[in-house]
Amino acid sequence: MHTYSQKKISIEDLKDEQQTLWFYNFLLVRGWLNNPSTPLRSFSELNVKTEVLRSLENINVKSIAFGPSRNAPETAFNEINLLYNASVIQNSDYAFIKKLSSRLKFALWMHIRQLEIDPEIKHDGLNVRLFELRFKLYQYLPKGPLYPRYAINSYPLTVEEHTKAIIQFLQICEASSEFKTNYISKFRELIPDIAKFKSAFDWLVESDTYQCNWAANYMKFRGIYQESFPIEPGRSLLDSIVVSFDLWTTSYEAKKLFLFEMKRAWSTKKSRDKQVGKKPFSFVMSKKVSKMLDNLIADNGLSKSEFVENLIADAHRDKIEH
Repeated sequence: MHTYSQKKISIEDLKDEQQTLWFYNFLLVRGWLNNPSTPLRSFSELNVKTEVLRSLENINVKSIAFGPSRNAPETAFNEINLLYNASVIQNSDYAFIKKLSSRLKFALWMHIRQLEIDPEIKHDGLNVRLFELRFKLYQYLPKGPLYPRYAINSYPLTVEEHTKAIIQFLQICEASSEFKTNYISKFRELIPDIAKFKSAFDWLVESDTYQCNWAANYMKFRGIYQESFPIEPGRSLLDSIVVSFDLWTTSYEAKKLFLFEMKRAWSTKKSRDKQVGKKPFSFVMSKKVSKMLDNLIADNGLSKSEFVENLIADAHRDKIEH
């Protein structure tokens, strides 16, 4: 049995915001918070500390983590603090997150953000372990609207805001440091492939709504586009397409083949769209006339069919007018 000094706990025992929010989450998940329905963003830091300490005073459970508890706030604090210390990850992990490119930060944030939207979604592929780890992270968090409760920005716009939101999430979640580090390590495995496909969607035009909707529907049909990835404010449908592709956990060869097939399908789509309202014709002309036609279209910059269409339209207009 652990023994602790029974020094009365005070505001000073909660040393910083990270520790305070971690305690807050720990108590909230277990239903031990005095005011669980109050959104965290309505508190000042001092009020959060006060709320945590008052909730600790009201804990009356036989065991928190390590065996029989004396039911004293001091004991509860010490036992929970041991779990907190075991949950803190190294600065090197945070440094890794800060150094990620904006595209990688957006991918990591959307992977975490999806916990609130669709926590049970899983992908087949080489890095399925990443999705399993993320699902387990969800078990350490309260149900319901997650990010507003913790005053985490649900819709970060800048690279700095994405960095802050990711780090805040990892700091608050009570999973062990080993578990969090494993999650980050698994995300690292995606980075080489994401880098290889840096220009994969340069052929899509962000402002072309028709093309981007077609691309999203094509990926949806192939089971790749994730509708549960919301189009964040300040983001576009193209961003959701790219992040769905980035987090698609399959082999490099499968991604490369998919892109080839997708581009070919788009080319076929464009070709078919051009044929709408048109009827094919087949006719024979002399070689001499064919050569004349070639010279005429070269001068006008038109295709043979376009040139013939213009000739017929002009002749028909002259007939009507006269």
